[in-house]
Amino acid sequence: MLSNITSPYYFSGLEPGVVEQWALVDSNNSLLLVDQDFKLIKFLHMLMKQAYGLVQISKLKNYNPADNTQCLMLRFQNDRIAIQKNTEYKLKTQEKLMYVRSIIKFVLSETDFYLAQNKEASAPIIQNLEVEEEFYGLLFQDYNILSEIYKSEIQKIEHYKKDVFYVRASIFGLLESIDIKLGLTELADNFISNLNSHIIAVNYFENYIKPKLNELYRPI
Repeated sequence: MLSNITSPYYFSGLEPGVVEQWALVDSNNSLLLVDQDFKLIKFLHMLMKQAYGLVQISKLKNYNPADNTQCLMLRFQNDRIAIQKNTEYKLKTQEKLMYVRSIIKFVLSETDFYLAQNKEASAPIIQNLEVEEEFYGLLFQDYNILSEIYKSEIQKIEHYKKDVFYVRASIFGLLESIDIKLGLTELADNFISNLNSHIIAVNYFENYIKPKLNELYRPI
């Protein structure tokens, strides 16, 4: 059986204890990729400019959980899953979709971790400022000016939130320009080339995200 199991971007699409499952399908309703993380597959669906359909296959009448080694032999028809022949074309398309999905997951996971780290580090400082603001607000009548000063200080401390927004917006902008019709090597080469020519004034992007993406997603 044809399979992408050896691909560095492979994921099964099945998670223990998760009961809902979605699939990207082509114009013939052939399943190309399955996932139980709705956010990731919806982001992938939208980045592909809706070139593929998105179907919640777990709602189909004869649904059985399928992983990404099995789904290429499946299609949906009349609210049911049907068997079909796997092809090399679908296999290659699936791997390219996995490549993009893997980048999405990496960027969201890493930036979520970055947010959590910075939130934890800044929490005592922000808590102190918020208590000061509340205390002085009880003593001074000109509270609005005082409140704006404290809000401004807190926004400076939480600048990391804007950094994450810029990083995500930059990467997703690059992913949106991907041509899924290219071969995987050329597709990856285009992404990495565009990534390395893209500069934003965020140290986290230039010193960590960009080098890590080069390491993990360079052309193969």
